[in-house]
Amino acid sequence: MAVDRFIKIGDLKANRTRSHPCGSPIPSWDLETAKGQIMSWVRTEDIPKNEWERLKSPDPNDPEHNLHAVYAVNYALKIAGAIPGRSYTAQESARISERALWILTKDLRQVDRSTSQSLFLRDAQRYLYGTLGEAWPRGEAWPRKYIHDKFLVPGGEAWYNLGLTRFKEMHPEKGPPKAGNPLLKTVPKF
Repeated sequence: MAVDRFIKIGDLKANRTRSHPCGSPIPSWDLETAKGQIMSWVRTEDIPKNEWERLKSPDPNDPEHNLHAVYAVNYALKIAGAIPGRSYTAQESARISERALWILTKDLRQVDRSTSQSLFLRDAQRYLYGTLGEAWPRGEAWPRKYIHDKFLVPGGEAWYNLGLTRFKEMHPEKGPPKAGNPLLKTVPKF
């Protein structure tokens, strides 16, 4: 069932409509180049011009937008210390994801007006919020609605839900937390 929700990277390469320099959703270890690539995508992205446009989400089946969001998530996770192929406890993964959220926010979304309005960076941020669970950041007393209203811009709900699904996979209701790696290996298909 979960396999149907993701696009294989080979399919993405075959179906893209314009030239895309990045075939992998995980940046190389040259993170300065990766950041430059992300900023290049922001410069060419159609940025919302008003509140109505901000409320709209990009086509959830746009593989290019989804690849850009995944790449930005993985960039932030790698800066935060995630290593491909390594297994992390649920607690370690949450720590890395929280750090990645602040890295993505500070180093990518708050660079200038265009980065703060970027829809794929917004979706990457929404995903990282979801990976921290509904009760983050203040424990059970701080419900998701407050987080949604206060800290998240409209749109991109599917990305938050995808992150929340990841959180629930690592923190099952029954049984102990599971180990895993926070890096996204595939591009989601909604």
